[in-house]
Amino acid sequence: MEEPFLNVENVNFQKESGSKVLPVKTNIDNWKINASPIDWLTIKREGHNINLSVLENKGTTRSFKFLVEGGGLSKEVQVTQIGVAPDITFDNQSFKIEKFSQEIQLTVTANVSYETVLPDWIKEKSKEILSDGVVKYVFSISENNTQSNRNGFITFQSKGINPVISKELQISQKGEYGNDDASSIESDIKLKIHRGTATSHQNGTPIENSFDGDMATIYHSNWSNGEANYFPIIIEYFFETPQDVDYMMYYPRTEGYNGHFKQVEIQVATEANPSYIKLKDFDFKGNGKVTRVEFSPITKAKSFKLIIKSGYGDGQGFAAAAEMEFYKKSTGSFDPTSIFTDITCSELKPNVTDEQIQNISNPFYKNIAQYMKLGQYPSEFRIQNYRAWPNPDVYREKVSYAVFV
Repeated sequence: MEEPFLNVENVNFQKESGSKVLPVKTNIDNWKINASPIDWLTIKREGHNINLSVLENKGTTRSFKFLVEGGGLSKEVQVTQIGVAPDITFDNQSFKIEKFSQEIQLTVTANVSYETVLPDWIKEKSKEILSDGVVKYVFSISENNTQSNRNGFITFQSKGINPVISKELQISQKGEYGNDDASSIESDIKLKIHRGTATSHQNGTPIENSFDGDMATIYHSNWSNGEANYFPIIIEYFFETPQDVDYMMYYPRTEGYNGHFKQVEIQVATEANPSYIKLKDFDFKGNGKVTRVEFSPITKAKSFKLIIKSGYGDGQGFAAAAEMEFYKKSTGSFDPTSIFTDITCSELKPNVTDEQIQNISNPFYKNIAQYMKLGQYPSEFRIQNYRAWPNPDVYREKVSYAVFV
């Protein structure tokens, strides 16, 4: 199954009213726009694109952010419109790049004349005027041959006005090898919970708090727990569209102890089996630890039911959660053995080209391959032979000893 992807770029407008078509690059069919109403901007989905229309801006520069969501993914888009006040804006605020030479693209929108000021390791390659006041630049970044990371700024500085307007774009470039992208080995996909229900809750701590992305807000069951039928407490989480799920994360409350889960039965409803079926019983032990619950791969899950049979706290106990999350594991679209001699990435295969390395989609493996190609990869301690020693407790049982006093 192809890994879902979603990519949308930021957009800049001049002060005049106008419209732009924003392509949505994705393999997700049922994506949607999540945006609050705003008076100066109209946002509409049209097929695989988003149509953006703005009113004339007679004030200062203004901006608005909205989300494009689908397949458990979410991408934030910023729309910026320059006003009558002098200003310079661009569609990215910073770039983080590897040590190797490469090119970056940047669209600048301005209502003043300006000049660019560049560090000596950044050159302007091309400049294309898209419309009045809107320019697309391509900058070339030279290879960083030092041992240290370096930071620089592309500065856009106004001409002929006072005070001078100066806007900076930060460029961060790596130096010697570093495994900053190790997390991309998995890059598991967090699935968006559409809604939730609970058979018990305390006013001010609803079930929605357990999937709002804020660890400081919590779900908590009713404080009155004296009745004999207080447990089980049933919580359900629903996806907007069926999702493939591999595991669940439970984040207990970060302050206080009441409500840490103990015994919980986990059920799932899928597109193929819309009635709930039991997955497993799980003991969270009431100890307040962040817990990952693995599932055999679930195809097209519609919802999950947690039957909480016990929890930590006074009396019978309670049920509480800071966050509940569901994930789909990365399918590992990049096969390391296509470039490396083995799965441990100990060496590059002979005759691997720079083009092959540049086409590696996973930044972690790409980083290793690039430094290996340059002969700058620190291999010490990565692949070595070590002598095995027995566990001391096992060894002690096989030898005799005496204590002398």
